[in-house]
Amino acid sequence: MARKSKYDSVLGVFVTDTVVDAVLMTRSGERIHISNRFARPRSRMGDRISDLSAVLPGLKDRSETDFTLEIGDGTNGSDPSSLFLSSEFGASGGVGTATEAAEKATTARQTSPITTQLKDVLAECANMGHTTPHISFCMGSTDVSYVQITPPKQEESSINIPFLNKSDAKDATENDTASKLRVSGFKRRHLLNHLMAQNPGIFDKKRVAFIPMTPKNGRDRYLAILPRTPDSVTPAIAELNSSKSNLSAIADIVDTEPTVYLSLARRHAKPGVHRNVAVIRVGSDDTMVMFIRDGQLAELEKIRSLTSYDPVETVCSRVLLKQDECKFGDFDQVLVVSDDHRDSAERTYQEYFPKAAVTWLEDVLTEHHVKLPSEGEVNLRSTSTAAIGVGLRWMNDWDKTDEHETVNLIPKRLLRKKKPSGKIAWHTYAILVAIFGIAFFYSWKFMTQAQEISRMQTELETNPPEFPEEDPALLKMRVDSLNAAYASYTQALHILDSLLVGSDRWTRGLARMTESTGDIGRIWLRSWTPVAGNMISLQGNALSRSRVARLAQEWQGSIEQLNFADIQKIRVYTFSMKVPLPAEIPPVALRLREMALEQDRDVPLAATQ
Repeated sequence: MARKSKYDSVLGVFVTDTVVDAVLMTRSGERIHISNRFARPRSRMGDRISDLSAVLPGLKDRSETDFTLEIGDGTNGSDPSSLFLSSEFGASGGVGTATEAAEKATTARQTSPITTQLKDVLAECANMGHTTPHISFCMGSTDVSYVQITPPKQEESSINIPFLNKSDAKDATENDTASKLRVSGFKRRHLLNHLMAQNPGIFDKKRVAFIPMTPKNGRDRYLAILPRTPDSVTPAIAELNSSKSNLSAIADIVDTEPTVYLSLARRHAKPGVHRNVAVIRVGSDDTMVMFIRDGQLAELEKIRSLTSYDPVETVCSRVLLKQDECKFGDFDQVLVVSDDHRDSAERTYQEYFPKAAVTWLEDVLTEHHVKLPSEGEVNLRSTSTAAIGVGLRWMNDWDKTDEHETVNLIPKRLLRKKKPSGKIAWHTYAILVAIFGIAFFYSWKFMTQAQEISRMQTELETNPPEFPEEDPALLKMRVDSLNAAYASYTQALHILDSLLVGSDRWTRGLARMTESTGDIGRIWLRSWTPVAGNMISLQGNALSRSRVARLAQEWQGSIEQLNFADIQKIRVYTFSMKVPLPAEIPPVALRLREMALEQDRDVPLAATQ
């Protein structure tokens, strides 16, 4: 059962280079409802672009504001640069210029902040009554790079890989907010050393996360998650946290697409049944394939040449090729996230993977109490699925249960506490009620005791006690004489008890034994012999075994021997048992003690007369 989070409205946001897909989730009891979905393009009219020359190839530098775009073959048909679609058919000159301009335009779109789109989405959420949603981001492949590393053993690293300096090591350990995985301390510095030697590019060491992968050839492997600098999410979070912003939303989770799918796959896979799991995400920009073995990432590949516009058969063939290359073995389950039509695509996946259970990842979301809208139950966008998955980290408190297996790429300087909303939690009311009840109880008890004390004081003042007028020395003498008499009586009783205890135990014991045999019936004693201590050895006959057992039960004795013989067709049992004979005080001694106690109570009255 999902635990209730302290956030009742969460906005999951998935960011790609072309679109910002957001999903507003609200809680109603144990159900999580998809209140609304938002899709905002990254480049649209009204967005400010700092350098138009990076977007428009007709401009030479950022100072120009006008350009000419020629379409057609021009006047000089022999010039390859003047060909129509020269980027496709040309061989020199304008080809490189057009390609570089397109790359600059893509880079400018990818690194542009999503502040405008996020503010637009938050404004719509506020119109729906959700003014302070908690925001969880999931960055796509345009903002994050994935590098698989196989570090050498630590004893070899000091020779082959240069160590970080002291400042870098301090930043990598003390200021690390990227990963809560069990990769910390010296091991994390060891991985950073190898990563810097393998990838000399510029990346933020504080935000690097390492995900353990399945070992290969006896060597440990890790997937290094490198957020690009700059990325499109960090400026938007900084804008939310700025004092000039009038938005009260809180954003302190930045996850990645593979870790979100890995978390969902772990929760859905059944131990011992789904050992080999494949996650296939087919989007409009690229395709991502993940192989998971026993809940641990084994392989990750992003294929930019395959999109949702390609046939499903092509995607399945590429997955099978990757499976053969990795020698992964048969899949037990295939989790699919795709923009394709579900009915036809699901049949194709089942045909290509007949031994695996093909499951749409949106069905996995329903296992976590997510109620999809009616139109989403048919097919859900892949970007929306990732946005819902990252939102479940807060809705179901996954960060508490997976404390050592979560990834957060937000810079530490941007983490902030939730603004006070003025609401009082239920446990605060409970504590206040408890404090009020305790205060009322003790106040009532204090007033009751004060009234009792006042009543007793008034009664003493009204009816003062009468104190004896005798001489204190005389009273002391009487008390001493009473104490002496009590001591003599006590000593005499002890002597009497020692003399009387056990004096008539044989007579009383025999009388009780006679009463017992008479009550039981059909049993009689032949001998009565004392043995060591207070034990009596009894020999007798009975017409039934149950009567012998009843006699032993009443006297708490132990049967030592039980034989039987048939006499004139009547079975007679001969038994031998030992029973304890208690040493009781005779009734005479008890009567004398009662009389002595009565005299003790009467002596003070006689002495005062």
